[in-house]
Parts: sequence; structure tokens; C-alpha cells
Amino acid sequence: MATAASQPASSSWHWKETAWLVEGHKQPLYCGAFNHWSPLLADLVATVGSNRATIYRCLPDGGLQVVQCYIDRDASEEYFVCAWSVDEASGAPLLLLAGKKGLLLAVNALTGALEAQLEGHGSSINDIAVHPDRPNLVVTASRDQSLRMWNLRTRCCVLVFQGDGGHRNEVLTLSWKAEARQAPDDSQCGEAPGGDLGMLLSAGMDNQIKIWGLQPYARVVAASEEWVAGGPRVFPTSHVTMPLFSSERPHWNYVDCVRWLGDFVLSKSVDNTLVCWQPDTSTQQHSRDGDVKFVQELALEDCGSVWWLRFALDYWGSLLAIGTARGRVLVFDPNTVPSAPKARLKPRRSAGLKGDQRAPLVRQTAVSFDGSIIVACHDDGSLTRPIRAPPAMKPTTARAAVALLACYLLATGVSGRTMAPREEGPARTLKGIEVAGTAESTPVQTKGLADWLDAIGDTIFGTCTWGNCCGAGCDCSEGSDAKDRLDRACRAHDVCYGGEDWKDCDAICRCDRELAEKADEYAALDCSEIDYAYCEDMKAKAEPIAAAMWVKIGACNC
Repeated sequence: MATAASQPASSSWHWKETAWLVEGHKQPLYCGAFNHWSPLLADLVATVGSNRATIYRCLPDGGLQVVQCYIDRDASEEYFVCAWSVDEASGAPLLLLAGKKGLLLAVNALTGALEAQLEGHGSSINDIAVHPDRPNLVVTASRDQSLRMWNLRTRCCVLVFQGDGGHRNEVLTLSWKAEARQAPDDSQCGEAPGGDLGMLLSAGMDNQIKIWGLQPYARVVAASEEWVAGGPRVFPTSHVTMPLFSSERPHWNYVDCVRWLGDFVLSKSVDNTLVCWQPDTSTQQHSRDGDVKFVQELALEDCGSVWWLRFALDYWGSLLAIGTARGRVLVFDPNTVPSAPKARLKPRRSAGLKGDQRAPLVRQTAVSFDGSIIVACHDDGSLTRPIRAPPAMKPTTARAAVALLACYLLATGVSGRTMAPREEGPARTLKGIEVAGTAESTPVQTKGLADWLDAIGDTIFGTCTWGNCCGAGCDCSEGSDAKDRLDRACRAHDVCYGGEDWKDCDAICRCDRELAEKADEYAALDCSEIDYAYCEDMKAKAEPIAAAMWVKIGACNC
């Protein structure tokens, strides 16, 4: 379970896509959810699509590993939502699944066994909310215009939210928050048992956003904890007919995603706006009329006229991620005003698309506990995984790049070979930098600029360069990051130079000049005018590399 001692990830807004895969069913992935209950399982993310649920582990090297996959025997079932809970008795993680058939399933992710199958809704289930502190309490939102609270431990339906003040159309989304705790006093001795139940947020196709107070039903919830499942009688479910607050002011159309952000509400409709607001309870009249106080609007892109595009927050509410109809992910800091996207993450596979072609839309995003990992669930059954990357090093002068290049050229040759330097030539001045007239092959590749920048950038500017790789603090054993960088640089050298130690300086210069020109193009990019998720990162890598390559070309006297 989350602890106050946990800290959010680095404040860096640099991201890099590290994994992409397509699930076999190739149907829309409607939901993804990270496990926020256990620090030991914080790297687990679940997705649902078709009649299948899959659990992945986010590996430290940036990959995705399939841990478990569940396939419903009913081929006509279609899962719309998943969420995590935990068995309080055993501590086992529970994966909650629901969808088209209106059944709530609880799967023990430790054993793979189906722990519970709860039914009661008259139509499909669109969302699941788990109590932040009491994982056995779960609420579901349904197409039948109702919400239902379930007790997973005793397998009973505790509350039904429906009636005069309920929703008038399909309920699409839920969010649950716990109330701030206060120290007990003598006046609370007669308080009904059941503990803090918090407040529930719901919204749907009737354009209404409703806040439900749960504390008046604490005795009913407490009774559900004592109920014995499988007895001769069913639990006496109570009905909640009136919400604390109801409003259609924030949006004019379907509301497909709501989340609590402290005491504020984040809500999104089928337009290019995500709204942060709070109920206006300054007077009873304002509260009855459903008046709200707008705090800020987050400007979205390519989200209009499409519903079921859902956003996600990290545990701390310091990062918000939402997908778009063009397959990108917008990343916001919801705590800043005004709030423009901090990053626009474009899937790498969309780089070759032209004209009206675009990557499949992102139905929902999932954000890890500390905000370091985002998983985007696409409409074609694919996932992409971007992770936070530290800002690239930016040398302040070209001389710094030359110094780094000099260290690199003195290092051991590629693949165990020692590269023979060219004959000394006259010193030349290039862009105001005096260099010696020597040249060597540089292990870089002409195909795939992004891979090349990573290869040469990691080798020259990385923590473990060739010259110091086997020095103190660097691990070059098989499987280590440093060894992987060296192998990658060796492969890049073979692509560029055909696997030989070229003796023709002109041939080396032709290859190097092409690389330098490409690096110059990236170094000159205006990232404010280009739709490329890694623009700033690539530009930062390209600047010192371009300077170093031109110095090398000048030294080669070509």
C-alpha cells in the first residue's frame, strides 16, 4: 500500500519511448492500470481488450514482460475496465475486471484463481473505483444508469446509487477519494461504525457530474463487513437516491473521465478541454443550482468529437497524461497555471506516416505510482511505454566537445581492434578551434539517426565511455548497461564502415560529413514548431556531436 515516505520521481519532463507491442487480438485496449497498492508490485500494469486481460511487468531496461494473461471462456465478453485491489487477509494482489456482460470479476494475480464473480447490474460496466484505504470496497458504474458498491470480502452488494437524483443515462466514469482524517474527540464516541468512506464522483452521458456522500451509510457498510457469504438470505442492500452535489455546468456533452485532485475535480468531455473546478458551496442556493468555480482549463489537442479518451494521474497528482486521436500522449503538470503540455509524446512508429495517416488513437493512459512510467493503450490493441529520461548534457562550448572527442579517440578500438591513426597533417582552424591533423574512424551509423545519436552519444558522453569503461564504478560485465552501449556502438561502426578498418581518409570523410550534416540539421531544429516528441532530447544530443564531427573532418584535411 502507498506510504507517505514514498517520493515522486524526478521533475524532469524529458521522455523516451522504450517499448511497443501489439496484443494478439488487435482489438481496442479500453483500459490500463498500474498497481498503486504495493511498492513491490508498482511495476505491474494491467490492460484489457476483447475478452482478454494481460498483466505486464515494466522492466528496468525499458521493456515490457508478459506476466499473466486471462482469457474469458465467453468469446462474446468484452472487457472495458480493470483496476487493482488487494486481499486484506492474504495480501495477494487482486485484478478487478468488468465489461460488456455486467459482471465484476476479482482475479487473484498471485495464484491466477478467480476469487469472486459479482453480478447485479442490468447492462455493461464502464468503470471501477476502489476505496483508497479500504480495498475490499469497490464501486462500479454501469450502462443501466446506476452505481453499485460491493464488498469483495463478503461478496455482497452494499449500496445502489439510483433514483430521483441519479443519472439519467449511461454512467461512464468514477473516482473515489478519502476524507482528510481528523483526531478523534469525545463527541465522536457515538459515531456510526464503518470508518471513513469519503466521497464518490460520477459522470456520464447525461452530461451530469455528481458527488455522492457516503458517511450517512457507514452503518450499512459496517454491516456488510460482518455478513456471512453464502447464507440463506441476501444482504439487505440500501439505496442512495440523492447526491450531495450535481451539476452540468462544466461540460455540454458526454463526460467520459473524472478524477479527484485533492478537493478539486478534473473532468473531460468530448472536446479539446480538460477542466479543473470545485463545487460552489458558498450558499445553499449556489449548491442547489449546481454552480461551480472554475480553477483552470488544460488545452488538449486532437481530442474533439471522440469519447472514451481517458486521462490518468500518478499517485501524487503531480503528473497527468492523456492520449489523443492521433496516437500521441500529452503530459501535463496539473498544479501549474496556466497549464500547457509539458511534453507531447509521439510514438516512434508514426515517424514514417504521411498525409492523413496517423497512429491509432489512445483510449486510456496509465501512470505509475511515482510518475516515472506512462503506458498508452491504443485502439489497435497496441501499447507504448515512454519513461522519464534525464535531460541530455549540453556542453557550453565546442571546446568541451573537442575534449570529450579526444578522450574518445584515445580509447581502445571497436570489437577489440586498434584503429590506426592517419598521418599527421598541418594544423587547421575550424570554427575558431585549432586541432591537430589526425583522424580515426568513428563508430556511428548512417541509417537511423535516432539510434546513431543514442549510440555515439552514449559512447562519447555516457557515464561509462570506452576509455573509462573498465575503471572504478563502471560495470562492463555481460548484460550490463555499459556492455550494451559498447556492443551497440560496435554494430553502428560495422554499418557505417562495412566492418573494415578503412584506410582511405576520403571515404571516412564522406561518411563523417554525412553524419555531421545530419547532426547539424537536428541541432538547428526549432522545437516549438515541430511535432516530434523527442525534439529537445535529440537536439541536445546533436549539438555537441555535430561540433565534434566537424572538428574531426577538419583534422582529416578533407
